[in-house]
This record gives sequence, structure tokens and C-alpha cells, in this order.
Amino acid sequence: MPAPGTISYRKMKVKHHIIVSLSGGVIIWLITQSFFKAILFSFAGIFIDVDHLFDYVRNWGWKIMPLRNFFNIFYTLKLKKIYVLLHGYELLAMLGLLLWYLKVDWGWVVFLSLAIHLLMDQIYCFTHFRRNSPWFYFLTYRISKGFESERFLKIKF
Repeated sequence: MPAPGTISYRKMKVKHHIIVSLSGGVIIWLITQSFFKAILFSFAGIFIDVDHLFDYVRNWGWKIMPLRNFFNIFYTLKLKKIYVLLHGYELLAMLGLLLWYLKVDWGWVVFLSLAIHLLMDQIYCFTHFRRNSPWFYFLTYRISKGFESERFLKIKF
């Protein structure tokens, strides 16, 4: 196993989410014949990661760096606090209930896309990265730990 803090850990890359989201979008289009739902599925699965920008700015300020370095900060666990506020099963459940209540025709597409994204992160990060508790993708768990990475990461520096 590589030394903690090195970039050689196996990682869930942005391209993996893009590939799965675009492929899922094609499947949604084949099933529904709706270009709107296909695009919605694809965008939801990719842009949920916008919350990483909040984490970056909160930890490092508005210091500009190459995109590769931006993601390497997350892969090498160099964050004192990890928020990823959109990555939480509770939020997914609340969104599901809201969309069910509103009965919007496209709601299930967004829900499915976000659920797949979270499951990919959960499985990959826990099984291969071994960096976090299996409870990491519950927002309430991260809140209970004060979002302090040292309180829920298994790798210590």
C-alpha cells in the first residue's frame, strides 16, 4: 500500500462519474425517448460534485491551482474539514420525498442519478480507498464529527 498522502491511491476520478452519468443518460433516453430526462440524468450525476469546491475554498481559500491539483487534494486527504454537503443519504431521502410529493415527471431521473453517484462514491471510497467510515456518506455523521477529517478518516498522518 502506498504511503498515506501520496497521489498513487486508487481513486474515483471525475471521468468515472462522467462516463457512468453519460451512459446512464443514454439508457434513460432509450427507455423514455426524452432528451430532457437524459440530459438531466447526466448533469445531476456530474454536478453533485460542485460541493467539493466549497470544501476546497473553506480549507484553502480562493488560491487558484490547476484542476488536477484541485482533485488531488481530495484524493490525498489533505483537508482538515470535509463537508461535501450534497453527498448525504439524508438529503437524497428528503429529495426523494419532495419529488414524490410534487409528482414531477422527471423527479425519478434526478433521484436515480444522485443515488447512483452516492453509491459509486460509497463503494469505491470505502472498499478501495479505505479512507473513511462506512457512515461517511451520511451528513448527520459528518456533522456529529464536526466535519473534522481526523475524526472519521482511517488514515492518520
